[in-house]
Amino acid sequence: MTPAQQKEVEDAWEKWNREGAPPESQAIQKRGRERGDAEAEAGRQVEEKEELNHRHEELKQQVEAKELHLNEAQEENSHLEKEREENEKRVAEVEKEKDKDKEEEVMKGKKRTKSSGSRKPSKKVSSDVHRSSRARLPSKKAMKL
Repeated sequence: MTPAQQKEVEDAWEKWNREGAPPESQAIQKRGRERGDAEAEAGRQVEEKEELNHRHEELKQQVEAKELHLNEAQEENSHLEKEREENEKRVAEVEKEKDKDKEEEVMKGKKRTKSSGSRKPSKKVSSDVHRSSRARLPSKKAMKL
């Protein structure tokens, strides 16, 4: 470059630094900055949405795991409740049998005694049993057997 061209470049450089860029260049730069800012903002929004989606998926998996655990616990509780009811029935049956056995032992151990005055006096048996209304003759059919 010739010294005249170098001086022209230096003058333009100083003017640019002192006054700033010409209005057309400033408008182009402003649009570029705005575009860059908008792209950066859009990029941040996309990242935030991705983070939210990722967090949502994690929470969804946690909820599903807890629901599965809850269902297993409810099934186990139901199974234990049925088992407890069956055991209660068995215990009740065993107690009934024990009570029945005790009653039988008590009945075997006791001798029956006549209580005085609580029953009607017994009738004397008449000598003629055939005339008694309670005594009947066997039927012909019974006699054939």
